[in-house]
Amino acid sequence: MADKWSLPGVPHKGWTCTSVDDLGTPDQVCEMRETQDIRYVHHMEHPDYPESLGVRCVCAENMENDYEGPRRGFVDGVDAPPDGIAMCHCGEC
Repeated sequence: MADKWSLPGVPHKGWTCTSVDDLGTPDQVCEMRETQDIRYVHHMEHPDYPESLGVRCVCAENMENDYEGPRRGFVDGVDAPPDGIAMCHCGEC
């Protein structure tokens, strides 16, 4: 099965992360890669795509074209502290 990275019509850049959930354990499959179980789910939205996607940290970085924000991001529903201390504990960063 092809992941969404290889499907035509799925934007690769220009997404916005609306929130991040900590599921406690890897209980959801990344909706972009479609093969990796994830614990920290970055909820992504794009104006040219009809649905939001729950993705892993590395996919969120690529989709936002931001390689620092998703690692700081919202963890446990809280914005990153002003000092920018990394808060992501996904194991893939």
